[in-house]
Amino acid sequence: MTGSTTGSSDEVRWLTATEQQAWRAYLRGQRLLEAALDRDLQEFGVSLPEYEIISMLSEQPGQRLRMSELAGLVVQSRSRLTHTATRLERRGWVARQPVPDDGRGSSCC
Repeated sequence: MTGSTTGSSDEVRWLTATEQQAWRAYLRGQRLLEAALDRDLQEFGVSLPEYEIISMLSEQPGQRLRMSELAGLVVQSRSRLTHTATRLERRGWVARQPVPDDGRGSSCC
């Protein structure tokens, strides 16, 4: 279903059969790709979400980001990011530090 409406009517325009088929193929392809990437990374002891966090940090000046910014970049909730960062921290791969100018914020580096 699309979010658009037609004209002044409140009717919602549903996907055509062809559009629905394309949409479902896209979703399936995306899930298969993510599963394959995650499976390949497991060989190295890292999950796809963990790898994404590490790679995002590696590309930043000073290799650090506020946790809230990092959550947005990797499209994870702050709670999910905190759990993933904790696992990486236990392995010694990242550290969390307070943001100097904000007593409530923390950075991952």
